[in-house]
Amino acid sequence: MTGLNTSGYALVNFSPKQSFTDVNEVCWDVSLADLGGGKWFNVVLVPEATYLSHPNTNPRRIQDGEGPYRLDYVTPDFTAANGPGDFNIQNLGSGTGALFGVKSFRGTTQIYRGGTVLYEDFDSFTSGSDESTRWHHCFRDNGNNTVTYTQTRATEVNTITVAGSFPNGAVRVIFQDDTYDADKHGGTGRYTWHWDNILVR
Repeated sequence: MTGLNTSGYALVNFSPKQSFTDVNEVCWDVSLADLGGGKWFNVVLVPEATYLSHPNTNPRRIQDGEGPYRLDYVTPDFTAANGPGDFNIQNLGSGTGALFGVKSFRGTTQIYRGGTVLYEDFDSFTSGSDESTRWHHCFRDNGNNTVTYTQTRATEVNTITVAGSFPNGAVRVIFQDDTYDADKHGGTGRYTWHWDNILVR
């Protein structure tokens, strides 16, 4: 479970302690309640070399329960200079070595590599005020320069296939809870994502 509400832009992130090599599938279950216009989540695959190049320099890292490296990679929407995400790690790299991610915002889906949006749709699905049901999601590298993203919904499984591939070699898999002035952007009074059944292989 992750929950966050604050003014400005902020992230809560978590990740397995280990890296994974030659990943071709990442799956997870997560709630899809409508948390308003200032809340979304991302799942990001970051090349190990990129991950290791951003050590956590917070002097209170251990007291604050933080890991040795930063996890605050932003989506393409927040990479503008002097923008809300300027103090976080911008989308770095290009081509097959760039980080690869998916963003879910009020049921809309954005798939991106580095700072480039590969796909964005507005065929939205949320579970309204239902915060307890976890809906199954999977990201699969098909091995033919396409990636397929699936999202279980109330009466169907939504499937999206885009051109692209996961980063090669070792990667970190990072789960992100983002907020941007949630109460000012159609806030619903709900701030929590419920995560479960994470699979990386």
